[in-house]
Amino acid sequence: MKASGSDSDRSEEFTFDSESMRGSHNIFILTREGDQGEETPVFPLRNASVDGILVFTHREAAFLYLQIAEWTTYQLREVSPLELEQWVPALTRDHVAFLIVNANRHHQVLGDTAQRAINVQALQDLTGENLYQEILAAS
Repeated sequence: MKASGSDSDRSEEFTFDSESMRGSHNIFILTREGDQGEETPVFPLRNASVDGILVFTHREAAFLYLQIAEWTTYQLREVSPLELEQWVPALTRDHVAFLIVNANRHHQVLGDTAQRAINVQALQDLTGENLYQEILAAS
């Protein structure tokens, strides 16, 4: 999966393995098929030269975000703790600095900067299960 956004020279595509990797608890992201495989939306963060991507702790929150945003080309993608462990280092290579947790689309449109975010750099040495717990704790 690749982060999509303003940088056209993102790092090589990161792909997840089979459905068998999925655990009993997952994080949800938004994806669409792009020129180089799966992409997830990237948001430039205000007053910063870094980007953030959306992660959701519940399917319903991700689905609501899609409905409000009216993004018909995106779909929900489950990410297991094992996949998180592989994905987070790839985000740094794609110049993504923050995970925006359970974003509220309405607040984003209004310019509310109080969205919860986790610094990706702080997550680099965590196991997949610990990444999952950190994202849950931030929600």
